[in-house]
Amino acid sequence: MPYEKPASRFVAGFIGNFNFIHGKLSRSDRSVVLPDGTAIRGVVLDKVGLGQEDVSVMIRPDHFRLHNGEAAPRLHGTVTDTTYLGGYTQLSVLTPMGRAAVGPASAR
Repeated sequence: MPYEKPASRFVAGFIGNFNFIHGKLSRSDRSVVLPDGTAIRGVVLDKVGLGQEDVSVMIRPDHFRLHNGEAAPRLHGTVTDTTYLGGYTQLSVLTPMGRAAVGPASAR
């Protein structure tokens, strides 16, 4: 499944849109801690070397979910742009870690 688990960043970009979020690996619980302190758990870490601390997590736009701020983990941001793509709308969100593509949001 190259879309879900691409072999490289090049393959990820060739197959579709993606977001890379950078953080630090917490060895105690295998979570990725973002610069704002948010911990992302349940991440598949298949290319992490021994002693490696800095990691990047690839998240496809369709794997983000918008919510009212009560769900966890969460990445806070502000919607800055919308792009209608036929059956859905993709959002551009400004986060403390930079821009992220989020979608699909309902087109209706």
